[in-house]
Amino acid sequence: DALPIFDTEKTIKEGPTGRLEEYLGCIERIQKAVEYFQDNNPDSPELNRVKSLFERGKESLETEFRSLMTRNSKPVPPILILDLISVDDELEEEPTLEHLPESVLQDIIRISGWLVDYGRNQDFMNVYYQIRSSQLDRSIKGLKEHLRKNSASFGIPYSPAVQNKRKDTPTKKPIKRPVYIPGTIRKAQNLLKQYSQHGLDSKKVGSALTPT
Repeated sequence: DALPIFDTEKTIKEGPTGRLEEYLGCIERIQKAVEYFQDNNPDSPELNRVKSLFERGKESLETEFRSLMTRNSKPVPPILILDLISVDDELEEEPTLEHLPESVLQDIIRISGWLVDYGRNQDFMNVYYQIRSSQLDRSIKGLKEHLRKNSASFGIPYSPAVQNKRKDTPTKKPIKRPVYIPGTIRKAQNLLKQYSQHGLDSKKVGSALTPT
């Protein structure tokens, strides 16, 4: 049931963007062709051809992985970070923090899983952590700038969603405190790392992306 070599070359050349499952299926067939020639005809020139095709496919997946991470990793807005820090029993549910859109996350999970199983190197892990570290740094930088601009005012600003929930308890006024509360930046850093790691674990990105 192997695809003709022309079709596989065409698929690999066009890349995985927008059709990841089809692309992974194509690479799987190429991998089976590599195994076939290795077992049955290791001297065949076709072996080098399908091996080369497999390597090109792997490189395209690594490129797609980096592209997905780069395009979709955005700083967390300062107000959302402050909302997450200020969550208390008055709130029925925590504000949600989505590091990556669900569809993008699923593609990243699929690609990382394939690279762990077949890629024979884990360079993509360095790419992942570099981009996520940059996202964290940009989020914290944005928070510092937000706090600096609001240093003359009192109280940690809340998002409309949190303000609305606080209206449900009119007898309890929000506690006003200086914007530069001790440890705000440290709390934010720890919180973002915690949410990031929790998201990875819950989505089962795999041990390759989870520190041991």
